[in-house]
Amino acid sequence: MTVCIAAICQYQGNALIVGASDRMLTVGGEIEYEPPQHKVYRMTDKAVILIAGDTSDQWIIGQSVARQIKGEGITDIAEMANLYAKEFASHRRKEAEARLLAPLGLTFSSLIDRQDEMALSVVEDLNYKLQHHRLDAAAILAGIDQYGAHIYSVHDPGIETCHDREGFAAIGIGASHALSHFMFSKYMPMWSMPHALLLTYAAKKRSEVAPGVGSDTDMFFVETPTPTNLIRSDYIGTISTIYEESKAAQDGILEGARERMTTYAEAETRKAAEEKRKKSQPPATEATEQKVIRGDFTKGEREDRP
Repeated sequence: MTVCIAAICQYQGNALIVGASDRMLTVGGEIEYEPPQHKVYRMTDKAVILIAGDTSDQWIIGQSVARQIKGEGITDIAEMANLYAKEFASHRRKEAEARLLAPLGLTFSSLIDRQDEMALSVVEDLNYKLQHHRLDAAAILAGIDQYGAHIYSVHDPGIETCHDREGFAAIGIGASHALSHFMFSKYMPMWSMPHALLLTYAAKKRSEVAPGVGSDTDMFFVETPTPTNLIRSDYIGTISTIYEESKAAQDGILEGARERMTTYAEAETRKAAEEKRKKSQPPATEATEQKVIRGDFTKGEREDRP
């Protein structure tokens, strides 16, 4: 339950990455809280990881990946994403084994060895549960290497996806709201950094309508040659002011459009009612007109007689 966003953009001729996240943490799959600490974890000076889902699972996976990156001196972002995906799949497998097989005194190996001794229904049930066991977690790995700026996401069951072409990615329960804002804006990785920052902040704020997305906002840069940095709170405050002012202006324009639409719809309704009224009246004929005239004349004659 969270939202994490990353976007590739350009500034002064160089590609860089900006991103945002809330501070919502999930523990045990059910408990949510928003402590005063960020969720942007630096893997190297030029790479970060953003996490969504159960904190304990992500901590185990992330620590293992961080040790391997540091120990092997990995700088390639694609290699980091692949490593995280493998660790994700491995942790998912261990968890499934612990939850579903260990209570029966089984492991993956012993299940294969002993399945001929077991009832077919039991084997089928276990296979189904193992195949559909999910790890409620996802991650974004974003950074800059010798090939440029890159964004990867990793989702269950341990699949990595490259987002370099579209230039943005989001994870967490608020991801659909954030992604739709980027798509509606027709975002491209050639956008300038100031524009990308404002759009990323706006996407994060829009995602807050989703249950479980926190109201606190952290933002970051990944750029060359400086190390990855969190954006200062006063900088974010200025972005917030610009966003709120633009939103108020947009709301005013929208309200004006609603009023114009209401006026137009009411006029059309009156026009349609008048046309309907005219059509409901029988057309006057020559015979009808003569009858009316004669009747009035005759009536007048009677009234004038002594």
